[in-house]
Amino acid sequence: MSLEQTILEENISDDESFNNHSNNFYFIEKEELIGTGAGSEVWLGFRITPYDYERIAVKVYSRKHSLNSLRREVNLAKALSSHDGIGRIFSYDFDKISKKGQVLMEYISGNNLSDVMKKHRNNFINLHFPQRLAAFIGFECSKSLDYAHKTIVYDEKGKNSIGLIHRDISPQNIIITQTGYPKIIDFGLGILSSDVGEKEIIGKVAGKLGFIAPEMFEKKQIDFSADIYSLGMTIDYLIRGRNPLLDGIDCSADYLSSLNIVMNNMQKGFNTLKEENKYVDGELSAIISKAVESDLNKRYKTMEDFHRDITDYLYVRGPTKLGPTREALQNYIEFINTPGFESNIFLLIS
Repeated sequence: MSLEQTILEENISDDESFNNHSNNFYFIEKEELIGTGAGSEVWLGFRITPYDYERIAVKVYSRKHSLNSLRREVNLAKALSSHDGIGRIFSYDFDKISKKGQVLMEYISGNNLSDVMKKHRNNFINLHFPQRLAAFIGFECSKSLDYAHKTIVYDEKGKNSIGLIHRDISPQNIIITQTGYPKIIDFGLGILSSDVGEKEIIGKVAGKLGFIAPEMFEKKQIDFSADIYSLGMTIDYLIRGRNPLLDGIDCSADYLSSLNIVMNNMQKGFNTLKEENKYVDGELSAIISKAVESDLNKRYKTMEDFHRDITDYLYVRGPTKLGPTREALQNYIEFINTPGFESNIFLLIS
């Protein structure tokens, strides 16, 4: 099992047939496999019509997926499409040959944070992601998630609910665009805030190991704070250079073994960023520690609160009060992707 693979103990589905649903107005051409998720693959491709074509990403489900399930995913994601920090979803369809459901999404050219961190590790350099740039990613993503948590969303029956919980925030689902804008993608596991008490959701573990809020493992009813925990662990991972909850997991370990290690590490707890690295800013370390607090009474209550503290840290009480920018993040990503990057490390440090 890949630790970067999204897990979902049980998908919500129904029995409505979709075999007669098709679209004759365009043709989908898939070019290259670019990712995998919870029972799905993501392909880079084109949507071709008699008049034009556009580059898109196509998420193809590996099992039979009902029409209602696909419609639900697309409708939930479309409710957030007006926010630039969230990847857009266009429509759903079915592959005419395999009859598997597929979702047509915006293709975002850039680097996901998982690949960025692999770049650090694969070059065997002792370089951690710059902490203020990591905080900037948290600043942008918390703003986008706060929007998702407050948006009025309508389900397939026309019932409205305030807020959508992502449930799968992780480095793999955050893409840094070519202009340095962090975008959140894949609301495929997203649920309405009004659904959290449903029996199909309570007690179901969803997300990526190391980024899943502990209350999911405790079979408790979740809320928006699950996304706060996952985003906090993502920022922690960038700065720390590893995920402490995954310590002790061998790359060949199966899911159950990995899960047991993660739960044991959760129970033991782990050092704060400041305790592990004296160069980490104490205020930032405290913010992240509050976001990844296992005790819900001590964790941030809302994403807005989390966003406000990161904003104050970066742009109100920071050393220059100017704070990092998208251009600075873009420049850093370009730097580490430059051939010969390792030999220029001392230039970066200076």
